[in-house]
Amino acid sequence: MGILAKEVDGFRKTIQNNAAKVDPLQPALRASKHQVSDLQQQVGDLFSKMTQMEDHSRLSNLRLVGLKEGLLDYTDRQAILKGARAQEIKHAEHDLLFFPDYSKDTTTKRKAFVPIYKKMTALGLQPFLRYPAHLKVAFQGKSLTFDTPSDAQIFLCDTFQTSPVSKSMACRGYKDWMRWRQLLRSNI
Repeated sequence: MGILAKEVDGFRKTIQNNAAKVDPLQPALRASKHQVSDLQQQVGDLFSKMTQMEDHSRLSNLRLVGLKEGLLDYTDRQAILKGARAQEIKHAEHDLLFFPDYSKDTTTKRKAFVPIYKKMTALGLQPFLRYPAHLKVAFQGKSLTFDTPSDAQIFLCDTFQTSPVSKSMACRGYKDWMRWRQLLRSNI
């Protein structure tokens, strides 16, 4: 029994020594966790600012698909975009497509609205994208703005649920659109 008691006493002393070493580190660890959290927030904020600055620096640019890039001033850019919307433009029998030149992050956010944009257009609405990535549509005399594609999808399902044809077009791809809508609302 004496040997067992000595071993237990040895383990106790080792644990106490380790606890004495760890205890002073815990406040520093907590402070480090807060600092990391603050730094993560700052990185996110800086990333957003960088995206805004990149988009702003590209205001005079156009992204031309099928033609080499050129530098324009903002007025020229707007006139070209307006003209390209009004009629098809071809070069060497290929359609030229004109788009505002945004950062990768902004372009990704805007592309997320494409399926819902197409659904709205098919339903006779006239949606348009506002900078940086908000879908705007006029409906029954009101101007509606959606910050996410899921918000716009909920609007379509709620608004066009009376007609089976309209409902199927607005909510296409969802087997049980009511369950889907409730699921989205519970996650908001």
